[in-house]
Amino acid sequence: MQIFGESSLNPAVTLVRYSKVIGYTESAFFGVADEKNARFACRQVWSYQERDTIEQYLCEAQDMIESTIQYPLVPTWFANERHVISNPVIADWGKIIDVGTKNEEVLSDDAVVDLTVEPAEIQFSIANIPSDLRDIRIFYPDTDKEIYPKNIELVASSFGAVDLLIKIPRARLVEFSKLENPEEGWLFTDDTNFQSTVDVHSISTDPLVQALLIYRDPCGDDSCTEKVGSACEYIDNPEVGIVRIGSVTSCSPKPYSHVLLNYRAGLTSLTRKAESAVIRLAHSLLPNQPCGCDEVRALWLRDREVPKILTQARIDCPYGMSDGAWVAWKFACGMELKRMTNLTGAYRD
Repeated sequence: MQIFGESSLNPAVTLVRYSKVIGYTESAFFGVADEKNARFACRQVWSYQERDTIEQYLCEAQDMIESTIQYPLVPTWFANERHVISNPVIADWGKIIDVGTKNEEVLSDDAVVDLTVEPAEIQFSIANIPSDLRDIRIFYPDTDKEIYPKNIELVASSFGAVDLLIKIPRARLVEFSKLENPEEGWLFTDDTNFQSTVDVHSISTDPLVQALLIYRDPCGDDSCTEKVGSACEYIDNPEVGIVRIGSVTSCSPKPYSHVLLNYRAGLTSLTRKAESAVIRLAHSLLPNQPCGCDEVRALWLRDREVPKILTQARIDCPYGMSDGAWVAWKFACGMELKRMTNLTGAYRD
């Protein structure tokens, strides 16, 4: 079984969100046999392969759109992005949020999941409270596969300290070794089918390491080896992605040739239009229907439909000629950044 870690894919549209958009019960979607499934029109239990396939196409669609609009749809860290030295410099991606490197801190490994309540709860005392609770991420133990919570909050504990309380619907907690579910699904009422522990991390930007300057010392013993000096990185224009290199930590001048940028960029919240564009483009790329449900099949067919009469613009659409591809392309063209370097004075490698 091939397991894809969603944190490494950094999806704009998670499988949890996708199931809601297509009107699917989470239990059936994530391979769980639950008596409440009968209340939904779409209740056929998905297989792991079906979930894995749609996840891959959602990520492919996201990559295509991001390449066009020139910024990530979700906050994403970029490390050691190399550019020819200039000041200022245009980063590869626009909509810069902050500068620095990705920092991951363990809040609790193997935190116990209380499966006696629905949604399930994880609660533990926390000393270093993250400044933004959205930085908190939950993973299957010792993996990078993410589990998406319903709610995260701080609560007062009985000892006067502060506890972190995380609530996750049971269907999202299928035990790691059972992600490849049987056709009938895992029984909702059997606790052994669900994860008993999780890892809880905080992922944020560490501002200590910003720009790195590359140089060679022509007078040194090892003149052919690149050396690195650190520098500050200031955001001149976050929308376009223009940063200015500040004071260098070394006092002696060096023949700097390149700069390595470290920053986080992307939309801080995903619009419904962006979400719809990703899903419709994913459907247009998907060669086979996602599942056997008639309602989902209708959405897939809608996005795969190619008009009998095509305009030249539709024929030239780089995403494809189907309706889903066309809708996504028009969205991307409308959201694309206009990065005119000749007006900014910045250099883009």
